[in-house]
Parts: sequence; C-alpha cells; structure tokens
Amino acid sequence: LKIDRMASKNTLSTYHHQDSLPNLPVSPLHEILAKYLQSVKPLTTPESFANTQKLVEDFGKRGGLGEQLHQKLVQRSQEKWSQSNKENWLEEWWYKYAYLAWPDPIPINSNVTYAFLMEVCKPGTDQVFQASRIVSGFLQFKKIIDAEKYPPEMMGKAPMCMKQFRGLYSTVRLPGENGDELRFIKPSNEIIVIAGQRIYALPVERSNGSIHSNRDIEQGLKTIANMARSSPPLKHGLGILTSERRPTWASLRKRLEKDSKNAHLLHRIDQSIFVCVLDDNAPEDMDALGWHTLAGDAKNRWFDKAYQIVVYRNGVVGLNVEHSPSEATVPNAPCTYTLGKMTKMGSEYFDNEPLSENIQPEELDFNLKEVEVELSQASQNWKELSQDLRLTFLILKDVGSDTLKQRKLAPDAFMQMTIQLAYYRMYGSHTATYETGQQRQFYHGRTGTVRSCSEDSKNFVETMQNPTASQDEKKEKLSKAIEAHKKYMSDVVAGKDCDRHFLGMRLLSGENLHPLFTDPVFKLSSTWKLSTSNVPTTYNVGGFGPVAMDGYGVCYQLFPQTLNYCITDRMHCQTTDINVLKKHIRDSVYDILALYPPPSKL
Repeated sequence: LKIDRMASKNTLSTYHHQDSLPNLPVSPLHEILAKYLQSVKPLTTPESFANTQKLVEDFGKRGGLGEQLHQKLVQRSQEKWSQSNKENWLEEWWYKYAYLAWPDPIPINSNVTYAFLMEVCKPGTDQVFQASRIVSGFLQFKKIIDAEKYPPEMMGKAPMCMKQFRGLYSTVRLPGENGDELRFIKPSNEIIVIAGQRIYALPVERSNGSIHSNRDIEQGLKTIANMARSSPPLKHGLGILTSERRPTWASLRKRLEKDSKNAHLLHRIDQSIFVCVLDDNAPEDMDALGWHTLAGDAKNRWFDKAYQIVVYRNGVVGLNVEHSPSEATVPNAPCTYTLGKMTKMGSEYFDNEPLSENIQPEELDFNLKEVEVELSQASQNWKELSQDLRLTFLILKDVGSDTLKQRKLAPDAFMQMTIQLAYYRMYGSHTATYETGQQRQFYHGRTGTVRSCSEDSKNFVETMQNPTASQDEKKEKLSKAIEAHKKYMSDVVAGKDCDRHFLGMRLLSGENLHPLFTDPVFKLSSTWKLSTSNVPTTYNVGGFGPVAMDGYGVCYQLFPQTLNYCITDRMHCQTTDINVLKKHIRDSVYDILALYPPPSKL
C-alpha cells in the first residue's frame, strides 16, 4: 500500500537518474594493493605474509606489470564509457565470469531463495487462494514497473541504478555448451504454472494490457490444480533438466528443439512473465521451507527463469531467484509490495473485481521420447546434489536492530563480528570471509567484495576468548573491529575493492600471470569458507548455498525486534556442521551484548 501511494505521487520515472549516474571507478593501484595486503595478514603466517609482501611490491613497482595492467584497465574503462551504448568496465566480465561461464548446476550453487514469513503466509491457507494473491500482487507490481512509476531507489542522497528492475519480468538464462546466455525478452501475457510435474500456461493479462482479476486468476489456478490431480502421474517432469550441469542441459535442449512443437513450447516458457509452482510438499517450519525453496523437487521447477514463486500445499510460500540478472534485493521489491498488502488486507482478495472471465489454462505437452534416459539420470543427479544441502535458520526474537542501535553498535558490523567469533570458537582459526557490498550508485553497478576477516576482527575474537581480558579490553577491540569493518564497507560502496580490480587485471594478463596471482596466499584469501550477505527484507528471510565445498553460506537480516541468520553447508563435508555453527553464532550474539548492559530507561 505504501508503494502504491508512492507510485501514485511519484513524478519521476523509475529510470530518471540513469543517464546521470557516475561510471564505476578504477581505484589507484597502490590503494588496491595496500587493501589486499591488509586483508591477508590475519590469514597467514609471518613467513607467508613476508613472501606475499615481496610479490605485492614487485607487482606494484614503477613500470612493472601491475602498473601496465592497471593502465589497460583505465583505458578499458574509458573506452566502455565512451561507447554509444555505454557500459562500466566490469559489467561484461561480471556477467560472464561470476555467472554465465560456470558449467555447474545453477540451483543451490547460484540461485538464491526467499522464505516468506509464516506470520504473513500462514500455514493452513488454501493453496490456490494463496497462490492467486501472490500472483496478483507480483502482476500489480509489474504494472508499476512497466509504467515507470516505481520511485528511483536512493542511498542517502545518492540515486541508485535501476537497470536490474528492467529484467524482473523479462529475463531468462538460456543454457549454453560453452557458457550461458542471459536473454531479455519482451514478456507475453502468460505465466507458467507447474503442478504435478506438468507445465501449464495461464493468461493473466488481457489484450489491452490490464491484469485479470484476483478471482479470475484464482479460478484459472484452480482449473490447473484439478487438471494436475486428474491426470496420470508423469515419470519425470521436464523441469528437472534445468537442474543439470549447464552444458548438459544445453545439449538436451538442442535435442528437444529439433521437434518444432517442443521449440515453440520452450519459447513460451522463456517468454512468460514468471513461473508459479503449486508444490505438493507442506513444509512445517522455516528450515523445511527454506530447504524446499532453495532445493526441493526440481521436477516441479524451472530454474532458468528470473524467479519462480513456490506455493506449498499448506499455503506457505517461497521464492527461488536466478541470480545472474540481479542482486537479491531487486526481486525482494515485489515481495515487499505483495506481502505488505497481505498484512494490511488479511484474508481478502487483492481487488474488488468479481469473477468475470473464465481464463483457460493450456497444458504444454512436450514430446520427451528423445530425452527419457537423460530425465532419469537428471533425477538421480539432482537427488545427490539436493540431499547434500543442509539449511537451518537461527531466528532470535528477543534482540533486533533496535537493541543494537540502543547500544550504539553498527548493525551490519555487529552481525559480521558474531560470525567471526562463532567461526573462531568452532575452529580455533580465522578464514577468508566474503560479504556483499552493493555498488548500485554507479551506472550498471552490481556488487563489490567486503573482506570481513581483518586484523581488527582477529584481535577482537582472540580477546573475547582470552579469559584474562577485561570487559573494557573486549569492548575496545570490538569497537576497533566495527570501525574497520565500516571503513572497508564504505570503501567498497565507493567502488574501491581489491577483488573486482584483481579480476580485471588477471583477465587482461592472459597467460602472462604475475606470481602474485599464483601465490597460495592469493588463493587462500579468496576461497570463501564464509560467504555472507546482509539482505534487507521486511516480510521474508533469505538464503543461499555455500561457495566453498568445505564452507558455509550465511545470509542474514536485521529486523527491529529480531535477528535472522540462514546457515547452509554441504552434508558430505566432514569438517562443517550448520548446527554447531548455529549454536556458536547464538552464543556470540549474547556474549557480545553482555558487554553492553541495556541503557537505563530513566
């Protein structure tokens, strides 16, 4: 409702600031190298650090390879920016090397998830009714985006790039044998609905572009649910192929497309507005909801679409998001819009229009004879991959961002320090930690890397574990660690992070890699055993799989009265355990807060 009011009063186009956004900077080489050295020190021995220091000095010397590569990067930035279709220097590389070039399956490894809070999407709600309201809300938000009425997002006084919103309803990731293609397609008037492993197309927009009523959409979804229930069970759902390795799926898709009917039906899926899944599972708690939405039954999914809404038999809901076209905060916007309406409207429909049109779904009947063996193999592959994922939420309902602000603790830095302390208590060592830092205040900006493990965080966690350290000493070390983290974050937001810079210089090097990039410390410092992200939300919580096979994914949200962590790992790894890390994070939260008695109410 708030977004509706903002849209109705908004006089600026969603993309009003686009052409005035600054270019992503190329930071001075000496700043990048100093930041890198600072970040690796807590991870290395004195001997290893001394060797790395020599490599950095050689790389950065006047007239050396580093200076030459840096100048090429500056030149690339200028050339990309001066094109008629301007780009920043990183975006082409980022799409390719962060996402599209990877051959691994995209679910769990790349896609992310939102689990909608059960206080909003209440268990026991009729599945079809729940789905109709979520679909209606997402379509209403689409109309706001199409009309360019969604207010430009701001970071303080700085406008943010809104490019990623263009792809919310028009993006599909097509598999390739040598790399995927991210294609932006003008969407049709249909959504794709998957139920009972069968795929249906449901028209949700009229010929004049208006949205069918909530009741009409409910009736269409009810027809699909009845069709799926009355149809004989399928041995395999075609969607399972989207969970395969990308070259495998690309080859199989080509084989399918030799049948002209199959080719036409695949294009209809590509061109659809989004995917809605009516899932037969009934997750009873947030852990189950998170796991089923991030992994779940791939026979009832289509992982290539920008996102798919998954509505379960008991009325709880999640969102699976394909990561390459946007950061997770962007598809969170229609979630906030839709779930915000639901909290205000209770169990009412999203509009007052009566049931007026009988919108007829159509089952997409593929010829799968050519891929029956591969469907069976894909099911086995998915079983192995999905069952290896473990996921748990830590939801603390007696402490939130208000608690931290009362104690003058920077919320994001506090969360990072709880993770650092928990990891050290579990392993007795420090590890390379990735935190996402947004860079959307630049033209087509995406993210930078905040290296959260620092000398100051190291000093803090070791002091916390020192039985002879006083409370004041612990607070002093925490204060320094928080300030160091805030400084690193502000640098990354300003476009000054070493990881994206190093990516550019390595790509420009070709095969002529400087020993700095083959140094074991370089690999150690960018093997993210802790991959973390703060994803601000209002009515949902997020999660993603671990980046390192022997590491963790930790996604977190801060609500005024609640802290949430989503922790994932791989079951096959003998050195990780999400439940042990969860306990240590919980203890770390309360142990750090114990240093700060609650402020007096007087």
